[in-house]
Amino acid sequence: MPDADIAPTSPAATPAAATPATVTSAAAAATAGGASYAGTSSSANADVLVGAVDDHHSTDFNGDDGDDGTAPVDADDLDDEDDDDADADEGFDESWAEEFPLYSRPSGPQTFLLTSSPLSRRRHRPSAAAPGAPAASSAANAGRPAPRKLPLGASPRAGSMEDVSNPPIQAPANLANHPPPLTPSRAPEEGQANPMTPRTQQQQQEKYEQLDAGSQRNRDSVLHYFVATEDSEHDLDRYFSRLIQTFLDAPPPDDGGNGGIHAGATEDPNITRARFGRTAVPRAGDVDLADYLHAVKVNVIDRATRVSSARMIGHMTSALPYFHRPLARLLAALNQNVVKLETAATLTYLERETVAMLHREFFQLSDTFYDLHAHSFEHSLGVCASGGTVANITALWAARNRALRPDPAAGFRGVDREGLPRALAHYGYRDAVVVGSAMMHYSFKKAADLLGLGDEGLVLVPTDDAFCVRVEDLARRVEQLRAAKILVIAIVGIAGTTETGSIDNLAQLAAVARHHGVHFHVDAAWGGPLIFSREHRPKLDGIGLADTITVDGHKQLYTPMGLGVCLFRQPGLAAHIRKTANYVIRRESPDLGKFTLEGSRAATALHLHASLHLLGRDGIEALVTRSATLARQLAARLQAHPSGAFQPLHKPMTNILLYRYVPRAGALRDK
Repeated sequence: MPDADIAPTSPAATPAAATPATVTSAAAAATAGGASYAGTSSSANADVLVGAVDDHHSTDFNGDDGDDGTAPVDADDLDDEDDDDADADEGFDESWAEEFPLYSRPSGPQTFLLTSSPLSRRRHRPSAAAPGAPAASSAANAGRPAPRKLPLGASPRAGSMEDVSNPPIQAPANLANHPPPLTPSRAPEEGQANPMTPRTQQQQQEKYEQLDAGSQRNRDSVLHYFVATEDSEHDLDRYFSRLIQTFLDAPPPDDGGNGGIHAGATEDPNITRARFGRTAVPRAGDVDLADYLHAVKVNVIDRATRVSSARMIGHMTSALPYFHRPLARLLAALNQNVVKLETAATLTYLERETVAMLHREFFQLSDTFYDLHAHSFEHSLGVCASGGTVANITALWAARNRALRPDPAAGFRGVDREGLPRALAHYGYRDAVVVGSAMMHYSFKKAADLLGLGDEGLVLVPTDDAFCVRVEDLARRVEQLRAAKILVIAIVGIAGTTETGSIDNLAQLAAVARHHGVHFHVDAAWGGPLIFSREHRPKLDGIGLADTITVDGHKQLYTPMGLGVCLFRQPGLAAHIRKTANYVIRRESPDLGKFTLEGSRAATALHLHASLHLLGRDGIEALVTRSATLARQLAARLQAHPSGAFQPLHKPMTNILLYRYVPRAGALRDK
């Protein structure tokens, strides 16, 4: 039956119209986004009121004292249907709720409070309720501060999450001054109160063991993390925006607490390991949001590598356009899974459009071709992956399966069904290999291993002085392998080697592959974006003859980490790696997961889609051309350095330069 024909059968299916911000069930509360107000339930750090929630509804407070003319919310005003809910108070234990407030709450209005800022380590002291403030609904709320909400335009209290004007960025110089672990790693010292509960550890454990997994107390335990408030998310956004700006602008501290180091580790590895030494998952309530974010700031952010710094010349990771940061937040909010159309109704098509745009840049086929195949459910112009490694594996997977495809006349069902040994025997081969440069990326070792070839299944051909593969040597090696009844699954050309950025002669490699009827793959994870540069595009001559191409978005297309693309010149190639199931990725479906090695995937193609549209052809051209120019200038300056101690090892073809420092005299030079 179509979804439109299914009528709502429960209160969860139809929000009550009487309440402006309504969550109709615990399950709906976890998915309703910003429609309702909630926060953490920690009363010790409570700073800002963000709402009141009952078992089925959420209503905003406009004030705590009626200054804006809005009366406090009354339990009777929420919904008369609560009286008919037989499950509302099922299994609820008031005394138990007092001891474990985060795990349970009574039905009826219940205040959810946002914990204090990670910038503030002070604890809020409960005070008497202000006149007109909503009363606590049970003993579980006894002693909690009166709920309040900052008036619009009011100045935040210094140190609160709203005060993000000057967050500290210096991490403590040693672990002795670090914040306490997120979970207690040892029992409290004698005379020291247990911060989690007044009970002994044994008594607490006994209490946890009594939990009924289906009871009310568990069902509503941590839902406040799923029903965020507009205010709480706004405060967090402001706080993180300031942290991000500080991270981008300021260097991390060195071991003495001073800034200046932009790359690499900045402290003793033993100290770093001690920061991340916990192995037990905490229980809900052991860690509040403020404590957690503060620990992340001190232990992670303050000492993270400044890959965006202008003084950071580390390998292959750089600054990003600012628009990717809000896009990342948007993707987290959407939480689309592009394995199937069911969970990515629009981003499925956006990913196909993105792949088609890249495909056209490299292969330059006709409008008719893209009209027919860009959105064809039976075909794929390429697949997105988590990076170049998976893209390269996908390319060789397709090459192997096509080379050892089914032979129906002889009753052979293909390598993907019968395995490599039977496939090789059927086609009369003794073994199978992949041939390419000795500079091939390590991902090809992984691919050879996973495809049943082993490391020895990679035939590595020497390079010349420019670190490009010797094509003549490769051609002779292919002839020798074929004469020995060894299947050459693919010939691999490199457009931008990892160590030197060198580009193989792709046109000549394509000719060798075509002569022997072998799949030709180009690993252009690094150098592929040179296709946008009129100055450097000729270096990629022949790339359009490849059967498959790997391009990384998170390198020179300036997307966040974790985005690679494998392009298929012929859209039918994807059929050789198509996998289907009865409940998802069915053969006739548009689901992208039919052709991808990975299953569930985030919709990271949006980042590449944004880069291609917002940077544009000319913008990407300017970026890659400028960076290649800088590499040439650096090589010239090193060559002419008055010390004579720097040795560029090649003439850079892209924007990677390999050089070394050799002192003019002394023991180090002798080594």
